[in-house]
Amino acid sequence: DLTGHPVIGVWSYEHGRQTHTRSFSADGFCVLRSEGKQQWRRPFTVVSESEVSVQGGLRHVIGKTGAMQIEGRYTARKK
Repeated sequence: DLTGHPVIGVWSYEHGRQTHTRSFSADGFCVLRSEGKQQWRRPFTVVSESEVSVQGGLRHVIGKTGAMQIEGRYTARKK
């Protein structure tokens, strides 16, 4: 159970003129949605208090500002 981990919740970012979200649940799954439409659902593992790895080697790191760096390409904010 990952309840209380800082990653749990919905993170939002803009890319390609679309809004994307990544929802992390306490049961260890991440769901990617583009404009509200589900693209995939994958398990994730906790690396540290500020980092998780989503299946496929997708690195997600919460920085000191509270923003999440996704795959070194996107910056998301918690909703």
